[in-house]
Amino acid sequence: PLIRLYNTGEKQKILQVEDYRGMKLKGKLDNINVEEGFISDIKTTANIETFEPGGYATQLTMYGLMAEMIYQKPFRLFLLVGDKYSDYARSEVFEMSETTRMMALDKIHNALDLIKDRMEYNTWAIPQDRRAIFGTALYRHMPNYEIKEPIQF
Repeated sequence: PLIRLYNTGEKQKILQVEDYRGMKLKGKLDNINVEEGFISDIKTTANIETFEPGGYATQLTMYGLMAEMIYQKPFRLFLLVGDKYSDYARSEVFEMSETTRMMALDKIHNALDLIKDRMEYNTWAIPQDRRAIFGTALYRHMPNYEIKEPIQF
């Protein structure tokens, strides 16, 4: 399944949504198969046995959200994970559950609302506080003291 989930579809596809909750969004997907309705994101890990797929829920949910808005159809979301210290001989496929997706979507909504509020009033917390507020997936795409649109995931 790992090969099929990556070898079909369009690689490095950039999606952009002009208005979602008042914000522009942009993301670069590893792979999207519009016809079959799935997105697969590639990750590597030092140890497949200790890999935590939940750490990528926000990023993958954002990709799914943008794709569903653009293509007007549902998408299944997959993480394709390879163990780099086994020369990728060990790999796993994780499909995101609807429960995880809904929790990540709630986090995205809260973060976007907070970003809009901070942009409007120019009241940013120090960078360490922003990581706690937005989570790593949002924070790593934010410059230290300003936001530039579109926000990229």
